[in-house]
Amino acid sequence: MNEKKVLIGVSVGLGAILIVLVLVLGYFRGWFGGTGEKTINIPGGNSNKTAGENVVSTTMNVNFSDSQITTAFDAINNLDQQACAEIRDDEVADGCYREVAIALKNSQICASITSMETKVSCFDAINLPRVIESGKIEWCESQIQGPGKKKICLREFIGSGGYLDWCNALSGDLKIYCQSIVIFNQAVNQKDNKLCVNIGDADYEKRCEFFTSLSDEEEITKNVNSTPEPDLSTVDSDGDGLSDADEIKYKTDPNNPDTDGDGYKDGEEVHNGYNPLGAGKLNQ
Repeated sequence: MNEKKVLIGVSVGLGAILIVLVLVLGYFRGWFGGTGEKTINIPGGNSNKTAGENVVSTTMNVNFSDSQITTAFDAINNLDQQACAEIRDDEVADGCYREVAIALKNSQICASITSMETKVSCFDAINLPRVIESGKIEWCESQIQGPGKKKICLREFIGSGGYLDWCNALSGDLKIYCQSIVIFNQAVNQKDNKLCVNIGDADYEKRCEFFTSLSDEEEITKNVNSTPEPDLSTVDSDGDGLSDADEIKYKTDPNNPDTDGDGYKDGEEVHNGYNPLGAGKLNQ
């Protein structure tokens, strides 16, 4: 009798364990109406590609079902706008629309994006090259929507030269920012730190003082007891993983951790080989 009770107890215990295992496996497989969600990484790529190639330009850590994983990859790689509409997760769908729109250079697709921040980023990513090619610096203010992208536009437009007269086509803070870039370029090119005081943007003034050297012995003597300039290679003003020196190298904003407004920090994008100023791979 005791042996029979033991056998019954063992059988019941094994049966309970088996039921638990089936329930757990069924949950993750979606057998009982669940989503079967899992975390995946969609790697970045180059948006300047044709259908059939991997064109995803950013890294997204998202949770969604197996079917959405397949739909997202297929939609972006095949540049299929309609397939993006089948994705139930709004954030993933927005990313899908953005990547397809940028790859096709079709701003109309950006209108399908629900998130205003992502929509603006989509429009700006497409319009920025057109604005630069137009030769009209005022379009950086009127055709580009994101504040960070407006500044990127000016930096790209002016480059390492520029003229103060160009800035007259702009207004407010953007005009000051434009003038600051031009004066900074003049000061660095001429190695004249005295020009730095004419810079209205605090960040560019700091850069100017760092990149220009003292050429006058009297100036050197006067500043011998002053506080030394910070080593920008050890400073990360916005905490994005890029030092201020690297921010200058990559033309990103040292006071904005996400210069291009795509939801990923500048340092994260650079360290993973992606462009912190927009879509696509980083051009070293």
